[in-house]
Amino acid sequence: MNQNTSALFRWCYPWLLATVCVLISLSCFGCCFVVPPVGPSAAGRKHDPSTKLNMKKIRHFINLTNGIEVVPHLLQSGVHEEELSYIRLQSTHCESKNFLGILQDLDANFLLRLAQGDTCLVYDFGSRAGVGWPDGEIGIPRALWWGVEWVRYALERCWLGPSAPGVRVMVRGHNIRGLFEQEYRSLPDKVKRKMRYYKKFLKIDPGGKLSLYGIYSRTNMDGDAEGYATILDQCSKSGGSFVEKKDSLSFNISTAAPDTTPQKREEKSDHANTSSVGIGDDLRTIVPVPVGMRIYQSSYYEQYSHSEFGGSQAKKK
Repeated sequence: MNQNTSALFRWCYPWLLATVCVLISLSCFGCCFVVPPVGPSAAGRKHDPSTKLNMKKIRHFINLTNGIEVVPHLLQSGVHEEELSYIRLQSTHCESKNFLGILQDLDANFLLRLAQGDTCLVYDFGSRAGVGWPDGEIGIPRALWWGVEWVRYALERCWLGPSAPGVRVMVRGHNIRGLFEQEYRSLPDKVKRKMRYYKKFLKIDPGGKLSLYGIYSRTNMDGDAEGYATILDQCSKSGGSFVEKKDSLSFNISTAAPDTTPQKREEKSDHANTSSVGIGDDLRTIVPVPVGMRIYQSSYYEQYSHSEFGGSQAKKK
């Protein structure tokens, strides 16, 4: 019996040894084996260039003071009060071409969000409708068509470096890249250091652009300081879930004239009080904005010329 057991062991031993060696090899080098992916092959998948942008966080910035008018509409559309931030791009700085003052007013939250690549929406309402723009029924605030464009240029210039020589910077039908570049170079070192500080947090690819857009409409409350205070007070008391009352102030956003710009298209929204406006290749995503408001892009108005940005008539080139 013992001889049979010994013979069986001698016969099985090589196989057991081989099995142990295989198991050891798998445990040591198993990480080198690649498991094929389940589902469609990578070669068969279509790359969606908008995926990365669609995943970006949208940040809402209310420009003081007229921008407060949009607060109840954003809350009604599902934006939470804690998602709102406030910024002050003063129209007086824009009117007096106070380039330095505009940059000095920018706070850390706004600069950090832009550097992180978030989509930052600046809401404002214009009170000078019909001044030099092709569509006189909508008021484009100076803080957007001048202030935001200067902020965009200065930050991209600081964080991403100078753009190609042929790139234009259009403001109201004029290429003012030379003016912006001159003003940027003349900025005090203190302001440049302030902007450069956020470069360490930059998440924008070389050659990219800031995801910064102005949302606007014509105001119904220009100069109504008490009305703006009432809006903020009611929103605060309601815990951020604003409900408009018939006997309170009217917060209806001005109805904008039909938009015939090819780049824009309105689509259905999940919220009754919002609409989605597509901006084509520049935005590459759908941004929800309150009904009656528009996303400003200077390229829409490049075909119009205007003397010193202040004449009373716009004419086609």
